[in-house]
Amino acid sequence: MLTCGGQVEIRPDPQRTMAATGKNPFQHIVEPLDPNNPDQKFYNLSKLGDPRYDRLPFSIRVLLESAVRNCDEFLVKSADVESILNWKQTQTQAVEVPFRPARVILQDFTYVDTI
Repeated sequence: MLTCGGQVEIRPDPQRTMAATGKNPFQHIVEPLDPNNPDQKFYNLSKLGDPRYDRLPFSIRVLLESAVRNCDEFLVKSADVESILNWKQTQTQAVEVPFRPARVILQDFTYVDTI
């Protein structure tokens, strides 16, 4: 909140605080990236056991991975993951899905990648 005196007051957003405490229902598909280094983990989407995953385009798999990784049943719900898996049936419809990327890489006209 910005006051007339130019001071900024920062308050935690209760929605974000609640979202951070949600339990990810896809925790069972987390695996170590390297068996010798269990600190680095990833969500192994092939462990979902869903045949629809194999037919998804890679661009839609990126959306699926983001939804699975950030699923907290508050901001990102299991129904969002299901709607992404149903991409083949819903591709002609306007379906809203959450996307919470960890990084965004942009390219400017100097052909130098930036983060």
